[in-house]
Amino acid sequence: MKRLLPIILCAGMISGASGLINTDFSDYTEGNITLNSAWTSMPETGAEAFYMSGGVADTAPYAGSFDMTNGNYVYHPATLGNAEDDEWVGVMDFSLSTTASPGTNIALLGGAHDFFDIGLTAAATNALDSGDDEDITIHLRYKNNGNTQVTLSKRGNYQTLGELSDEAIGWDPQLLDTNNVTADFETDPLSLTWTLRKTRIADTYSAVAVLSNKNTGAFSVFDPSININTMVKSNAYDAVSMTLAMGHDRDADDGGTAPLIDIAIDSMSVDQTSGNAPVLESPVLTANGGNNLVDLSWTASLEATSYQVFRSTTSGSFLDPAIGTTNGTSFVDTTALNNTTYYYFVRASATGATDADSAEVSAEPQSAATGLIVDTDFSASDAPAYADGNIDGQNRWKDASLGTSPVFAITDAAGSGFADSEAYTNNFDNTLANDVYYNTIMSNNVGDEWTGSITFQLKAPATPGQEVISTFDVYDESGTNVVGSFTGTNDVAGLSGGELFKFGLTADPDSGLDNADKNDIFFYVRTQASGRIDLTFNQSNNTRILEAARDVAGWDPNWENDGNDATNGPDAVTDPITINWTIRKSSITNTYTAVAEMIIGSYTNATTVQDAYNGSTDAYGADFMYFGMGIGEDADQGKSDQGTGTAIPTSVKSVAIDSFSLIKADDVQPTPVAPIVFGEGGNFSAILTWQAALEASSYNVYKALDIDGPYGLLTNIAELDYTDSDGLSNGTTYFYKVASVYPTVPAEALSDIVPVRPLAVIVKGWGPTGLAVTADVNGDEATDISIPVSSDAILFREASWYHGLLTYDTNAVPPLASISQIFKQSTDLDVDYQNWRIDQTAPLDYIRLRTKKADAGSTLSVLCWFEEIQDFSGVVASYSAEVEDSTGWGGGALHAAIRNGSIWYISQTSISDKVPLVISDISEELWTTLTLATATTTNMMTVVGNSFGTAPAFNDIQAVGYFSELGIYVHVESFGVSAGEQPTSLQLWTDGFNIYNADAEANADPDNDGVVNVHEWGTMGDPSDPADNGKQDLMLGVDETGTNLVYVYPRLDSEPRPVYTVLDTDNLVYIPFSEATDAVEDGAGPWNPNNPGLGLDAVTNLIPIDLDVKFIGLQITE
Repeated sequence: MKRLLPIILCAGMISGASGLINTDFSDYTEGNITLNSAWTSMPETGAEAFYMSGGVADTAPYAGSFDMTNGNYVYHPATLGNAEDDEWVGVMDFSLSTTASPGTNIALLGGAHDFFDIGLTAAATNALDSGDDEDITIHLRYKNNGNTQVTLSKRGNYQTLGELSDEAIGWDPQLLDTNNVTADFETDPLSLTWTLRKTRIADTYSAVAVLSNKNTGAFSVFDPSININTMVKSNAYDAVSMTLAMGHDRDADDGGTAPLIDIAIDSMSVDQTSGNAPVLESPVLTANGGNNLVDLSWTASLEATSYQVFRSTTSGSFLDPAIGTTNGTSFVDTTALNNTTYYYFVRASATGATDADSAEVSAEPQSAATGLIVDTDFSASDAPAYADGNIDGQNRWKDASLGTSPVFAITDAAGSGFADSEAYTNNFDNTLANDVYYNTIMSNNVGDEWTGSITFQLKAPATPGQEVISTFDVYDESGTNVVGSFTGTNDVAGLSGGELFKFGLTADPDSGLDNADKNDIFFYVRTQASGRIDLTFNQSNNTRILEAARDVAGWDPNWENDGNDATNGPDAVTDPITINWTIRKSSITNTYTAVAEMIIGSYTNATTVQDAYNGSTDAYGADFMYFGMGIGEDADQGKSDQGTGTAIPTSVKSVAIDSFSLIKADDVQPTPVAPIVFGEGGNFSAILTWQAALEASSYNVYKALDIDGPYGLLTNIAELDYTDSDGLSNGTTYFYKVASVYPTVPAEALSDIVPVRPLAVIVKGWGPTGLAVTADVNGDEATDISIPVSSDAILFREASWYHGLLTYDTNAVPPLASISQIFKQSTDLDVDYQNWRIDQTAPLDYIRLRTKKADAGSTLSVLCWFEEIQDFSGVVASYSAEVEDSTGWGGGALHAAIRNGSIWYISQTSISDKVPLVISDISEELWTTLTLATATTTNMMTVVGNSFGTAPAFNDIQAVGYFSELGIYVHVESFGVSAGEQPTSLQLWTDGFNIYNADAEANADPDNDGVVNVHEWGTMGDPSDPADNGKQDLMLGVDETGTNLVYVYPRLDSEPRPVYTVLDTDNLVYIPFSEATDAVEDGAGPWNPNNPGLGLDAVTNLIPIDLDVKFIGLQITE
């Protein structure tokens, strides 16, 4: 809950008041402030901090003396005490100003950065700094979203004491307000009121601050739910005295990338008082019933030394004595009885301070329920019945006490019955929980399983003012022929990506379901800007387990779908959506698993594997769980404004729940899951690796000499890899299966068959594998630098990925490094690096490099690589790369990249879609060099327009990678080089039909159709199907001259392919076929002109008629 904290913390006796400064600067001499009132420049900082003129202390006149390294600071030499319960109270009236960026009419103020500091120091020898243990500092900080913050001794959001928007402080330097015509570079008169306190807690100071607009009265508030207002500074705390200091922060120009933000101070007062008892904050109390107990917990009240717990069976009526006293922040009432509602509050106390009471909460102890928990359609015919109105208080449903209220209304109880949030959309608050929970506790033991079904409709009403004009085709009754068009105008929802509806389990029902809350295990229904409806498990976009297109759900809130229905305008309500789901507490520490099914009419989408989540550590350790559901925090957000980068507010989306059921089962054994196995041929060896199957205790490895078996057990191991080198021959294919073994489940789960062909080959690459990471791994050691380019910018980043064996397994893949740039247009302020990581995504991990919210003019250039020393001169070496299939491409081009010595070479061959990049011989490829970007480069890395030439010797390969440019994202599953013995093209083709070894030889006929493998390969036959022996050659008679036979044969239209030879003979009995040396090829074109993508050409040959009889044939060889 947001609230305004008191400005001056004072209670009880106050002694020793000291007025250090109280001035409007009117009597100060013009010039450097150090000419007045004993102000002194701080050593090691710029000597010219504030210029006095007309009663104002201003940094702007000293812009030319700004010290980018240390800032410009002054201190007041008066000695201040530093005793426990001392407080320092300051009031400062001021205004801010800046200037336009060069070549523009706006101030491009860059990223978040501090520009002014004021506070106390125990060592007035250098600048005030958040990292200095002697300094207690309040910062003024500008954020790139157009807000000015007051922060406490920390360059970060979570110690924000207050925040106001550009509009609230009366300026618009970046012209973010579309209603303004020109930028406004100066704020209204502002005031900063602050209090610093030396608390009774060792090494700890506290602070409050309010930033306000003196013209409008707008003021900031402190939100303790997401921020803290204390700091630990041991050297300062131990000091005998403190000194007041202030100054122009070294980041006031965002590291030289933005115009200076200047401050002009009109007046200032600073007082010190001693002996101030603390003002205690009211604890925020939650209570959860258990089996004949109530578990209470509350937020700490700073400097409280004890807490008393009071209980009653009547709301608002409490009698002494307290039922317990503790100096902690939790208490278990073990005298409570099941099925009785109890009311509680907690009182915080400290010596000399006024007690602070929490708000009253209630809880009902219960025994843990199992079996059918609830099965309801929210109607009056239900048992017990529902009535129209707030769901809170009906049939065990309760609003989350730390969120908004009310959330869901029962509607149409006399008819179908719904739990609908639409009636309460005016109450929605995206900073608080908008949740309810079912007040029945359920045990939370290993093996416990919750199975539910929920049917609902999403609603996205039009947002007034978000008007679009759309033109749609109109079709005839068949729905296939366009008979006209329709143009109309409507307000639309402005729907984009975001979380709309959530449901699942929580150990802390009063706080609602939240991705960041480790008490919660739940599903999110979210929308994607691309038009999907997704179901995710306990996280946002990155753990999608189910999806459906909006049109599948009959939903068109943005009025985007073509067809005759479009003439009716936007469709704001989905068809009924049913989610059937199961969550299970596994035996793996902190891990829950989930499966789900989405049904919309005739459309069904179900998970094929269990999804697992291990981030809810508090939930895993809890004794009990509740079911909760609520409205997602993005329900009032739409597409991002490209000017500000912030989401455009929309009408609040809602959900109408038609039915819900939940069953709780105890001690359910895990469902055996087959491992996903990867095989790679080594020299006389087969190397197997696999992903861990959740809760499996070991793995059986089986081997066969034929794909159909029999399979014999090789070993049982607990590890996730195995190398078989027992009597294997290079070039022969062997067949393996791996089975997951469970300690309490008799059946094992067998993997798919994995063929492995040992080869004397060197393979150096990243992936394909599902073992790279055990969790999503972000690229660390990243240095993001914004480089101005005219009115635009380039964001430069260097990153490496290596987190040790706990998350990144260097036995599976080598460490990665990258250099990248994002070209960021001045109109596209929200572009940045997003999802710069390796994704743990079944079945294959992939490198996820993408930008955030880029428009058509913003692009990404990235070089990603692993280090590898290798000499590939004199051998045939190939390069390959493969992108992730579902979402792996965001435009642009992907090239091979090899560093030979110190020079990077980029291949001419590239891909521009989700297809493999294959260069069969790197020595035959054309290459160009790439100049790497640095932290000062003002142009994008590119090979567009470069000249490509013959390959270098590649005798000193130092690194292998890929280079991507001109797109906005790319997801790569594997890349690398290989050299040495390789499978033949024919073997690779027969592999695709699961034909191996002797059956895969060129002249073998495994399907007994009379056509050998090599001939079926060359004519697009199927060697496993006797009914498909390829396309047949044709004799088309005599050409126009009457002197040549016209003979046409099928040929694969691209390499690799076999060798085709036209044969002839004039006697089938006595003279064998031989090459028709006089045959002349007369052109080639698609075998089927109506299907040019078939992959087969028709090759026409002219054969002279020089004999009375001639027989023509076709020979196909490797």
